Amino acid sequence: MLECTDVNSRPWADDDQLDVKHNVFQIIPESAGPRATTFRGGVVYERRTGSGSHIHRPNTHVTAIYLVPPRGIDFALGTDELQTLNASAGTVTVSPADIDCRLIWSYPCETVTVSIPPSSLQELAQSEMPGSSLELRPGPSRQPDAHALYLAKLMKAELSRKDTGNDLYLDSLITIFGIHLLRNYSVAIGTPPHRGRLPMLAARRVQDYLDENFSRKLSIGELAGIAKLSKSHFILAFTNTFGQPPHQYVLNLRLDCAERLLSNEDVSVAEVAYLSGFSSQSHLTSVMRKLRQNTPNQFRLLKRA
Repeated sequence: MLECTDVNSRPWADDDQLDVKHNVFQIIPESAGPRATTFRGGVVYERRTGSGSHIHRPNTHVTAIYLVPPRGIDFALGTDELQTLNASAGTVTVSPADIDCRLIWSYPCETVTVSIPPSSLQELAQSEMPGSSLELRPGPSRQPDAHALYLAKLMKAELSRKDTGNDLYLDSLITIFGIHLLRNYSVAIGTPPHRGRLPMLAARRVQDYLDENFSRKLSIGELAGIAKLSKSHFILAFTNTFGQPPHQYVLNLRLDCAERLLSNEDVSVAEVAYLSGFSSQSHLTSVMRKLRQNTPNQFRLLKRA
């Protein structure tokens, strides 16, 4: 079993590396599984048995990758309400540094937990997007992350070797995982849009948010906050990025949803309007006639033909 590396014996050890060992590992008992600390961060292969819970505030960025489908696991950050994790292998939870994390589990579970100090992740961020400041998006992943699961399995295999695991290899895996985090679970902060456009990560974050929430009432202030821009700056950057202003983009998302629902003739037009985010059947009809050049009933007739 690979135990915690004694970072004090390394010439490059600093306070951040010590924090990885003393803050993250202290909440995970030695009996839970093998672990290691490297130059880039720390990693633990953990097998929890039975049920339990813990609340902690990590001083590093902590990411857990579930190797088997999580059952009966509730997760929350800060003052958020507890939410049940998706029951899929590859589910990922991201806990940024200095935010309270609550975890409650009712069944055995198996995870690889990666811890990366803020300064170490910021160093990777500069190589990924020079001159920018990146902030991790906290919380669980919406979908299983196949690449994170693959890297976690490689880390598990190395930690589980009968002989001593290779620190250099583990450090490389943690570094690759850190870059994966930055590309898929972060947003640029305070970086002006390139040529009046949203930064790539901000655009992805806003697009994901709209895909999940288009059917409810949204405000420009809400969307601008996600992109970390002023309202006026956001409207211009969004339009330059997506080729249409935010309200038009949302209307088209709602119409796309309405057309999918209209393909099922068991769903009434009034229900379609409600489910796709329109205030009424007449509102749906009016917008659809203007933007798609037909009405809900005409759409259904064309689908039958």
